[in-house]
Amino acid sequence: MLKTNIFILLLFCFAVVSQESGSILDSISEVEIIESDASEEEIISSEDTTDSSGEPLTDSATEESTGTDEVTETTTIDENADNDTIPIGDASLEEEDIVEENSDTENDEEEVDPIEEMIEENSSLETVNSELESELIETLEQLNVYRINEAEKLKQYAKEMELLADYNNLILDEPEPLEIEGTGTKTEIDDDDDDDDDEDEDLETSMAMIAVVGLGFLFLLLHSLRGLWLSFVGSELNLGVYTLLIDTTILVMIWCILAFLEYLDVFDFDLSTILVGLVIFTTFWLFLGLWLLFLSHNQSQNWKRMENMVVIPEGRTAELDAYSMMRQLFISPVYTAPTTESQLRPNFDMANYLSRSLGDIIHNTYHITWVGYSFIIIPIIIWRIVAFQTYFIEIILLWSLPGCIFLTVLILLIKLKRIYSALISENFTGELKVSMMKHLPDDDIRKAIPKPKYLKGKIPEDPERGLICCKVNPFKMTCAYLFLSRYPNRHELLFWFDSYGPNFLCILTQSLVVLHSFWMTGILLYYFSIFVDEVDDLGIYLVVLALVIWLVTGFYLMPKLFVYLALTTKIELMKDRKLIEEVTDESRKKTIMTTIKIYRQMKMIYREKKGNDSEGEQKAPILHYMRKIAEEVFFLVAGQRKTIYVTEIDDVLRLIGVRLNEDELRLFAKECSPDKENFIFISGFMIAIERVLYGYDMDPHEIVRFVLKDHFGKKQKLTVADLNDFFNEWSWHFNEENMKEFLLESQSLADESGFFKNEEIANMIRINVEANPK
Repeated sequence: MLKTNIFILLLFCFAVVSQESGSILDSISEVEIIESDASEEEIISSEDTTDSSGEPLTDSATEESTGTDEVTETTTIDENADNDTIPIGDASLEEEDIVEENSDTENDEEEVDPIEEMIEENSSLETVNSELESELIETLEQLNVYRINEAEKLKQYAKEMELLADYNNLILDEPEPLEIEGTGTKTEIDDDDDDDDDEDEDLETSMAMIAVVGLGFLFLLLHSLRGLWLSFVGSELNLGVYTLLIDTTILVMIWCILAFLEYLDVFDFDLSTILVGLVIFTTFWLFLGLWLLFLSHNQSQNWKRMENMVVIPEGRTAELDAYSMMRQLFISPVYTAPTTESQLRPNFDMANYLSRSLGDIIHNTYHITWVGYSFIIIPIIIWRIVAFQTYFIEIILLWSLPGCIFLTVLILLIKLKRIYSALISENFTGELKVSMMKHLPDDDIRKAIPKPKYLKGKIPEDPERGLICCKVNPFKMTCAYLFLSRYPNRHELLFWFDSYGPNFLCILTQSLVVLHSFWMTGILLYYFSIFVDEVDDLGIYLVVLALVIWLVTGFYLMPKLFVYLALTTKIELMKDRKLIEEVTDESRKKTIMTTIKIYRQMKMIYREKKGNDSEGEQKAPILHYMRKIAEEVFFLVAGQRKTIYVTEIDDVLRLIGVRLNEDELRLFAKECSPDKENFIFISGFMIAIERVLYGYDMDPHEIVRFVLKDHFGKKQKLTVADLNDFFNEWSWHFNEENMKEFLLESQSLADESGFFKNEEIANMIRINVEANPK
């Protein structure tokens, strides 16, 4: 193609030149002469030749002036030589012709090289042209495919726009008929659209009902958890349980308010993500709290086990020794001043105190105040700010957060362990015989328990130190002095921020729990789908790894953090006097209830002994209306049988207004004198009622004194072993646990020889029975 174009261009040039000179050959010769560089001698020789002959050389003169192709010039000279008459003997003309032929031949050889180069360039251009043509063909094919796809998308968009127009017309109650393709007719909105709207409304109603039913089940679950905890677990951690349930209820109520606002379309933006996130956060918050309470209960049981083993010298461990030293210094502080007006009792329930302290720590952690809510709102704001940054920064922050939580918990654990080691000595320096009956001498305690590390050392008289150009008192730079205008004690100096250290640790622990649950919420709510969609199996592994980190931090490290926080902030110089009074009151109530149970059994024994003696039996003067009420209730329950079964005694007594315990019911049934088929008649029932009513007016002191005197005779002084023999003889009446607690309480009445009088036991029971209603 390119060769053809060049050839046509050359012919066009030849035609133009031929029109100016008169012949094509002349134009060629002229072009050759211009292109060739003729020497001056040749030009001069040609001029001389023309003058000598007297006849002009038409061809040569014209050829020298025009300058065409030399190859064509050779042929032109030969043709002129045949036609023209050249004078004989003119040697100059022949020499001119020879010179011109040689010059034409040399010019011809020089013109061959550019043509070959042009041919090579033409071949390379043809190759490039073919490649460009193939690429152009492929591009055109892709362009056709793209046009087809765009046409299909436009059709789809047209259909969607038609559906949107239908929807808008339906909302505005101005349905516009749509023209159906291919028919040219217009129809109204199909009934299918109405059916879809009805289905959407039914779906919204169903989701609302599911939410309401779910809330009902959630509150039922919370109520069940409360009932189970109160039934099977001690009351030491009740404060933590109630706090957790109350805060969970508050979060649920917040969710209900947001869901109601979303249902009413109050906000322009969608709240569904916030609602789902709040549900996930509340679930993990409740789940983590229940797990902490469960482990706290196990720790409480461990403390109770060590409390019972503290008087046993065999099988002691390092943990039991540390507990014994902590307990002894708590009850009998020999290195610090006592917290209360007098020393605590030797049988002070230290396990109960520590359990209540742990429950107080859980209460402070899960009691969401404005600080706690700020710890919930601030992470959300920070997360939204990070969301506007790059995705890389967001992922880095996502996986750096659990690492920061894990590292912070480890640092707090190490700090609290160091504080605990400074408060409690590592080993005994002597033998310590712990007694639940009486206090040990201070000297024996000092020999067995060394002074704690935090009490060692001496405060200098002049604590000021030089700092650059001035003196600074380090004690005046503490938080206690700056904010409370007092110096911190040795115990407070062990913490960060001294007197504010325990509060700071509680706030920091609460923030860790909130961030811990919030991080897992973000993983499941937002990043779960991203991980699964973008990285496939690796995304599932990342979510599983997140769960493992959450479980290790929340289920293993945080419970230890709570235990050490309770141990370091509730002993030594930070004893909680309010908790001590609560434990003391509970121990007192427990002792009173144990004494009352023992008294009830002795009263039954007294009635049995008096009942066997028909002459000495005393009957209470029962009023006429009480007898009448008892008879009416008995016959109401008996019906036509005129008798009641033994299992119906409790129902009859409740209708009368008498409440008896299980052991009292057994004795009452025995006093009713049932027959062989365990049926009770009205006569036996009325005798038993008279004894019960008479027992309310009896003196506890007289009853106990009578029972013990009847059993021990003239023996005035008793020991714990004697009381144990008495209980074993009447074991049908007494509970083993109540017997142990009563014997332990009676040891406080013994003198140095271990003896106590009957009157002392009777007075102790009388005091406790009279103190019960108070």
